[in-house]
Amino acid sequence: MPEEIAGIPAHPLIIHAAVVFVPLLALGAIVYAVFPALRFRFRWPVALVAVAAAGSVVAARLSGDAFRSRLIEKKLASPEILAKLVEHKQFGDATMWATLGLALATLVFLLAVPGRPPGFESVRSGGLVLQVVFAIVLIALSGASVYYVVRTGDSGAHIVWSGF
Repeated sequence: MPEEIAGIPAHPLIIHAAVVFVPLLALGAIVYAVFPALRFRFRWPVALVAVAAAGSVVAARLSGDAFRSRLIEKKLASPEILAKLVEHKQFGDATMWATLGLALATLVFLLAVPGRPPGFESVRSGGLVLQVVFAIVLIALSGASVYYVVRTGDSGAHIVWSGF
């Protein structure tokens, strides 16, 4: 993972992908789970956003680890800032795991209940119990992912802008 992009630390640039793709995945997963009539049209965009969100949170974590190591190695941060970075990393790890779970559950649901083209709605795709269980799981994981993205971003912004 590169530490810099055009002379700028990579982490602040990469995290913006996660900030965009994680809420998009949460919204797409909920729409796909709750509105069966839209599944056929949303299946590919939701699948692509699931992959993008998963990739972006992993890249954000790896770049964050590299950035933190650089700060420690070059002694660019005070002990107080380093303590806040521990909390920020914990939120980032939770974001990554919640988002990876959401992406995986979404992709499994897309395969299990692919939806039908307009005019074929009478053909059942997947059992009703399966759809309800997946809807509950996707809504819960969506909420957790968005919550942790906000908490992670907030803790990172406080470190950058206030030093605490």
